[in-house]
Amino acid sequence: MNRFIRVNNTVVMSSSQQPDNSKQVRDMLLNISRTCGMPVVHNKNNNIQTKPRRRSLHSNAPKDVTKRENEELGDEDPTYTLVVVRCKANITWFHQVPNHWRIVVYDKCKRNTKKELPKLKRLIRHTPSNHKLAEECNGYLDFMHDYYDELTTVTVFMHDDGLIPYDTQHKATFYHTPFHTFEPIVNVTQKYLTKDNPFLHFGVTEMGEPWGADWYHGDAMHTVWPCFSIPHYNQHGEIIQLESLKPPKLISFKPSAHFAVRKEQIQKRPQSTYWALLQQVQLSRQTKGQHYPDARQFCCAMERMWHVFFGQPAVLPKRAMASDLLDMTDCVLCHNWTSSNPGPVNGPVIVDPILREMK
Repeated sequence: MNRFIRVNNTVVMSSSQQPDNSKQVRDMLLNISRTCGMPVVHNKNNNIQTKPRRRSLHSNAPKDVTKRENEELGDEDPTYTLVVVRCKANITWFHQVPNHWRIVVYDKCKRNTKKELPKLKRLIRHTPSNHKLAEECNGYLDFMHDYYDELTTVTVFMHDDGLIPYDTQHKATFYHTPFHTFEPIVNVTQKYLTKDNPFLHFGVTEMGEPWGADWYHGDAMHTVWPCFSIPHYNQHGEIIQLESLKPPKLISFKPSAHFAVRKEQIQKRPQSTYWALLQQVQLSRQTKGQHYPDARQFCCAMERMWHVFFGQPAVLPKRAMASDLLDMTDCVLCHNWTSSNPGPVNGPVIVDPILREMK
């Protein structure tokens, strides 16, 4: 039976046998949730992961890209990475990404981005599709965990159909972003993503709901909430305490999880937090029949809470909304509150009673 042992503020996971049924997996994931954020020591018999995966955005970069960056960017200038979780969209827009940006792609639908764009030398990593990458947030969490010690100053997270001309599945009210090209994303990120404002959301329609009450993803929000605890460190950089936070009553968000965040915000939480969240997404498929949230529900929960996870208020502030910062007056939906079934509205009218209460 899997169990967790706390030794000197460290969570040690041991396993006398493989979790061979859904109940064991569920119990294991519940324990991971309760101890989220504490350092995890993996025994050799651990069936999940025997050691942290560490990758580099610098040493793995093509030599010509590294050389060009050294020529164009000073040591103190910010560096950028674009992380894209891809399914079936046309990704020729990758060529709009500036030359000094790195690109990491997680293919989840049996595509091969490296073969489709063989001349894209800035493509640092292509991860083939597998069962562990069925949801977008899996790719995001994979990146935050794998590259934790090698993050560039800024990371932009997007889906492959994040730009309007490449989104063939959604109508206007459900576009992922209000942008037709990658250029405004570059501009708003370079201008407004600062140490004082370390998170930017690129979404369109703002929505609101009572926290944790939704029938579909509410349980998942409760399950991952321990991972939102604030870690406190000693002078040696070791976690000595996790400060539990009280969940907000209401939360506002922009759907689809397209955002930019600075590396210091990602690294404010220990690498073990991202490991714990990864386990919820990757292994929850094995809990069928146990009344436990599945991968999609966890990703829907994180979609609503990424800004809170990275230090923003529960009510998404305007300083974190790219559409407001760029004064996109032609994007009517960007500046109007809508209900959970958004539709076009005229003028700056608050139409959602939940969001009216939040404001």
